[in-house]
Amino acid sequence: MMQRMGMQGLGLAWALALAGVAVGCGGQTPSAPDSAQAAVPSAPASAAASAAASQAVSSAAPRVVLPPRGTLVPRVETAGEVTARDQAAAAKAAGAKAGVGTAQVGSPCAEGSDCASGVCEGEGCDGGALCAPAQRMCTKDLRAYCGCDGKTFMSSGTCPGRPYARRGDCAGDTAGFRPAARALGSPCREGKDCASGMCEGLGCDGKGAVCVPADRKCTDDLQAYCGCNGVTFHDSGSCPRRPYRARGACAP
Repeated sequence: MMQRMGMQGLGLAWALALAGVAVGCGGQTPSAPDSAQAAVPSAPASAAASAAASQAVSSAAPRVVLPPRGTLVPRVETAGEVTARDQAAAAKAAGAKAGVGTAQVGSPCAEGSDCASGVCEGEGCDGGALCAPAQRMCTKDLRAYCGCDGKTFMSSGTCPGRPYARRGDCAGDTAGFRPAARALGSPCREGKDCASGMCEGLGCDGKGAVCVPADRKCTDDLQAYCGCNGVTFHDSGSCPRRPYRARGACAP
C-alpha cells in the first residue's frame, strides 16, 4: 500500500515538472534574458540618435562666412576712436560758432578772429600782421602803438596783441594818419589805402585792385576804362592808376 502511494507521489511530481517546462516554453511568461535584451537599444539606433543631436546643434550655431580672398574689408572704428572723432567735430563746431578762425600761427591775418589762437598782431593793416600763439612770453613794459583805427593804444613792447599802423603815438604822424598804409601788392579800395599812394587793378570794393609803386613805367597810350563809380575814364593802357570795373567804356 505504501509503495503504491509513493509511486503516485512520484508521478505527480513528474507531472508538475513537465507542466512548468511547458509553460516556460510556450512563451506566456517572458524570460529574463529577453526582457534585458529589449531594455538595451541596439547599436544602429544609438548612432542615429547621436547624429541627429549633432545636426541640431550645428543648425542652431551661427555660421561664419569669410569674404573671398582679396576682398577689402572695411575697418571698424573702436569705441575710443568714435569718441575722439565726435569730440573733435564738436570742438570744431563750437569754434566756428564762437567766430574763431582756422589760420595757424605764422599765417597772415587782419584780426584775431581770423586765427585759431585768437591772436593776430604785427605792423601792417590788412597786410603784415600774423597769427601769434595765445600762450607766449611777453615783456611787462608798456609801449604806444598807433592802431589801425587811428587811435593810440598801449601794450607790451614785444606783444602788441593786435595789428597796428606803426609804433608810437598816432598824434606824432605829421604827414596825416593813414589807418591802412598798406604795402605793395596788398588789396586796396583807393590810393590813400596804400603807402605808395597808388591803388589800381580790375576789381572794386577791395576785390582785385592792389597797391602798386607810384614810380613805375607806363605806356603813353590812352585806353578807356569803366570806373568803379560807373563813369568812363581814360588812362595808360598799362597803368590805369585806379580800380576799375572793366576795360572799355561803361555802358550808357
